[in-house]
Amino acid sequence: MGRWSSALWGVLLSSVSFGAAAVDATHVVARDIRRIGGGNCIASVAVRYNEPIQNPWSQPARLLKSSRRTVQCSQAQVAADGLIRDLETDLLLQAQRRADIDNTQVHSVTLADEAYVRRQASAESPLLKILPAGTRINLRSLTPTWYGITDARGNPTEGFLHYSELAGKFSPPQKILSSMTAACNARVRAKPSIEAPIVQSLSCGQRLRVVAASGGWYEVAGSDGRPAGAYVHGAVLTPVRNRVQ
Repeated sequence: MGRWSSALWGVLLSSVSFGAAAVDATHVVARDIRRIGGGNCIASVAVRYNEPIQNPWSQPARLLKSSRRTVQCSQAQVAADGLIRDLETDLLLQAQRRADIDNTQVHSVTLADEAYVRRQASAESPLLKILPAGTRINLRSLTPTWYGITDARGNPTEGFLHYSELAGKFSPPQKILSSMTAACNARVRAKPSIEAPIVQSLSCGQRLRVVAASGGWYEVAGSDGRPAGAYVHGAVLTPVRNRVQ
């Protein structure tokens, strides 16, 4: 994760669950208390989540969850409030998981308007710089509302942008390159098959970058970061932990 430490990551994600923007994205669409006799009631609620971002790279999430509980009628209102809180938390955690998945991609944008870059992923953080319109930048999602500026390979550089600053021409997201080390004399083949011609043999511990995996085979990236049309089997590769090259 580079200079985005796990501690910072935890702080950022906690802001998703309890930040005002995220809470405003949940809406109670149904709340009902129904008597069923014997002093008991059924408390039923439904909550909808509309993702607050108009993420330029993907469609916004629209999720609906419902729940019910049988309780004494004197406790029905309190029970309904608790159900609503539970559903809101669950929906926000789903949004957080979407952000986690989005974090595995590098986004590229040419800004149509100037954008305010913060030192940290917070609206209260000091202003770091203002990027003029026409600037091309690479980003990784940190939370459903904040992006960190990166280099073309997804490594953190400096500064954070709120999603509301993103206006411009967006390029399709690219998978972040993974870094691997090879076993001694690992074979690089022209196709993902043990029968395919060998195009290269790797030295012990040689590092390479991969862009895709299928059926136990990894496609190797060229010097430009694009697929090179060469493959190595995962049995002779070891991931480089906690680092993206």
